[in-house]
Amino acid sequence: MKFIYSIILFFPFLVQSQAFKPTGMVIPADIYMQNYDGYADAFLKDRDLRNVIAQINDYFAAQNYQLESLEQSLKSIENDDLRNQARNMSNRSGSEVQESAMSKIMRLVAPDIRFELDYEIRQDGFSNYVVLNLSALDPYTNKQIASVSNTGAPAATNNISLLLQSALKDNMSNFESKLNDHFANLFENGREISLEVLINDGSPVYLDDMFNYSPYNMDDELSYIIEEWVNQNTLNSSYGSPRISYDQMVVTQVKIPMTNDRGRALNARSWLNGLSRILRGEPFNLPCYVEDGGLGKAFLIIGDR
Repeated sequence: MKFIYSIILFFPFLVQSQAFKPTGMVIPADIYMQNYDGYADAFLKDRDLRNVIAQINDYFAAQNYQLESLEQSLKSIENDDLRNQARNMSNRSGSEVQESAMSKIMRLVAPDIRFELDYEIRQDGFSNYVVLNLSALDPYTNKQIASVSNTGAPAATNNISLLLQSALKDNMSNFESKLNDHFANLFENGREISLEVLINDGSPVYLDDMFNYSPYNMDDELSYIIEEWVNQNTLNSSYGSPRISYDQMVVTQVKIPMTNDRGRALNARSWLNGLSRILRGEPFNLPCYVEDGGLGKAFLIIGDR
């Protein structure tokens, strides 16, 4: 019998000078969800699911992690959907993009780490044991950070919690050490995101229009002024070469600070809001807004909604 789950970790507020441990959430992976019509249906029909999540939560709580409840998050999402549905009936309803349940959870929780957990219950005579594979990925880039593979000790029980507890005991110190190295690197070198600037049909300008922006001492095309903002607001001025046309600008490998000047955690959207505020002011006075493209990507759209 095989199950695959995901664990998502996030930091609500991070301060570089402080030692920290992430909070987390356990979420069933897509391959597991093929047999169910959504997460609520899985909790209703699979009694083991809640026990498995509880066991993983207990393990990380013992390591000073604070964990969020998937079920409570689902309820929050349901309430949020009802409010959005009421608003969207009279506001841009034709342009709304349908969002998956996972995307909604990711947006709500804003994770820093996503763990993918694969485990299989096997039999050895009259005993059972668990084979566990755990991988940690950066959800902003989908790059793997660490992985571990453990086999639990055989036991004369079919209690999933006890079997999983045995499999979680070995080789975890090296796994957690790699996670700590990852976060140290994020604070030193920045979190990687990407951004895209788009000119829509209602925009009064194009990216090759000229502006005089005195704070940067620049009399240049709008795209170059935007690039200078990126240069000044990335950590160590680290970002890839922009791809620019008259109506689109794409910048990848953008390294942003983990927190803003008030110590609040940054993601792609909250970071790009800083550029949106500048473009709405003098001398640009441009209608613009920021939209999510996932945790590690955001769109700045110039023009009316």
